[in-house]
Amino acid sequence: MTPKLPSARKRGRPSLNGASSLPDYPTQRALHAAQRIHQACGMWPTEFCKGFVPQTWGIRLIESLSALVSLVVAAENVELDKVRHRLKVFATSHPSSDRPRLRKSDISKVRKWLRRMGIDTKPTRRWNGRGDDQMDDQVDEDGTADSEGTEANSEPVDEIIALGPREHLGEYEDEDEEETEEDP
Repeated sequence: MTPKLPSARKRGRPSLNGASSLPDYPTQRALHAAQRIHQACGMWPTEFCKGFVPQTWGIRLIESLSALVSLVVAAENVELDKVRHRLKVFATSHPSSDRPRLRKSDISKVRKWLRRMGIDTKPTRRWNGRGDDQMDDQVDEDGTADSEGTEANSEPVDEIIALGPREHLGEYEDEDEEETEEDP
């Protein structure tokens, strides 16, 4: 049986490059995440995950991968190939799979590994305008109010902070102490 190739244009989405070899992303949000991956590293998600492509490109999976790739490209002390290799190792370790398949849990494991290397990958809370540290479902990433307060806008936003080597962190801690001594 010949698989039917989906047409992105019928759903109002632009074709990525005219090639039907790219997967059909479930939503515009997933498509944008795929484009961010391509922009950050020059590879589409299927190229980046060659040999351990997920069974389906879910929105949260591809957005997590996009955040991870952006983080690694911005960091100076880790190489993208090492991250790809680590993702593949985790994807290969799933016992119930007939072949390596990327899962969101694999991305979480790599982010944990990056945190141990001194790269902050923890999700941060959105600014809600009240000054407290709680998420506001009504505020989008650009700070505009969402009248519906949909669940899609309630997820935390990942902030990329590359701390650098641990030996340099002591310099900044001393500066913080000096600033607090001067404050009344």
